[in-house]
Amino acid sequence: MSRPKILITNDDGIFAPGIRALWEAMREIGDPIVIAPNTEQSAVGHAITLTDPLRVIQVHRSGGFEGLAVSGTPSDCAKIAIKSILDEKPDLLISGINSGSNVGTNIIYSGTISAATEGTMLGIPSIAISLDSYKSDEFRAAKKAAIDLAHHVLYYGVSQGTLLNVNVPYCPPDEIKGVKITRQGTQYFKDEFDKRTDPRGRTYYWMKGNVVDKDESVDFDGKAVSEKYISVTPIHFNVTNESYMDELNSHIGLLVAHVPATHNSLLHDIQRSLFQAGFAISASSTLTPNDVEKLESAIDSLTSQMPPNTSFVLPGGSKAAAQAHVCRAVCRRAERSVISLSKHYDVPEVVHAYLNRLSDFLFTFARFLNIEAGVNEVPV
Repeated sequence: MSRPKILITNDDGIFAPGIRALWEAMREIGDPIVIAPNTEQSAVGHAITLTDPLRVIQVHRSGGFEGLAVSGTPSDCAKIAIKSILDEKPDLLISGINSGSNVGTNIIYSGTISAATEGTMLGIPSIAISLDSYKSDEFRAAKKAAIDLAHHVLYYGVSQGTLLNVNVPYCPPDEIKGVKITRQGTQYFKDEFDKRTDPRGRTYYWMKGNVVDKDESVDFDGKAVSEKYISVTPIHFNVTNESYMDELNSHIGLLVAHVPATHNSLLHDIQRSLFQAGFAISASSTLTPNDVEKLESAIDSLTSQMPPNTSFVLPGGSKAAAQAHVCRAVCRRAERSVISLSKHYDVPEVVHAYLNRLSDFLFTFARFLNIEAGVNEVPV
């Protein structure tokens, strides 16, 4: 059986001690391929190089370490490796071992995590691993964690669109309390800027500050690491605020409580379809064009029972109609969010189509409910 091909990158640069430690660890289980930035690239986020060429040079270090140094960002390294340099896709991408943890809001800035995110976007199972220290004398726990998780991902895989963000305490392996599957916490860096003047009288600034962590449970990444647990946080690169879908579904649930029972079956079908719309964005679902056609048929049926709409009307009327207008407003907000997301990610067209027709249905339904209740609408 062939050994797995493991792509290694980082944001500390190809000469950092952490990437060498990771290379040593991955040699035990596979064939590591190092393609990393030629210089320090910490906190560059998911930046990619657009206006300069990427230059790639061979690097040889003591002990047999070798790799390719790229004049770009961590995301550049992952992208150019997978799309151009390598003859075949790697079985796994691991980014690290980073100097300093990547927890809480820091994951937004992290080049380490962004490299793993890029791998995930390109269909490669990916892990980001960081050590909660800027010292380079104790990588044993981090190397063992990398080996264990690499074995796990190579055997079991990870969910589509998901990467693992791993943070390891700075301590000997025998002091590690265990592994926690965690949530992203709220830890953040409270920025301050130190204003200075150079010898020529020009102003410049150094950023400084302190870490703030108010999380109290080891269910959160930063707190788990501080309590000497290895933190493993599943991260999804889809940044849609899916609470819009939940909010809309909840409002429609409230609408069900206000309308005559004859409408409940239709509204419950819509709620089920909204669950599927959320699944379609993050994974897979059973939402189909047939669900859109059902909405269009419902709109046609309601419209045929009402006089023509000849003017804009103010949202409101009966309690049920007013709630339908609230649902419509939330639906439009969800639709705009999906449109923005689809500019960057592959969102199934059926999701956009369904939300678009649902907002029309809710407006039509609000008119119908007012007529059904004998309440006059107020024109604009």
